[in-house]
Amino acid sequence: MIVKQLDEDKVEVVGTVPARCSIRGFKAKIIISGNHVVSGECECGSFPCSHTAKLYLMFMARKRSR
Repeated sequence: MIVKQLDEDKVEVVGTVPARCSIRGFKAKIIISGNHVVSGECECGSFPCSHTAKLYLMFMARKRSR
């Protein structure tokens, strides 16, 4: 998971999310402002999708543990 600070309150999160529908998983990217997902994209072709939601949950768990 790669986390990049865009603005004072916006964060870009890029990562590969495991999925049942793909052997290697899907690469997803989301932009978070505060605690809300502002925009994003996924290799599966749809947004919002379960893959971007999993990436958001992984990011929040990582943020909480720090």
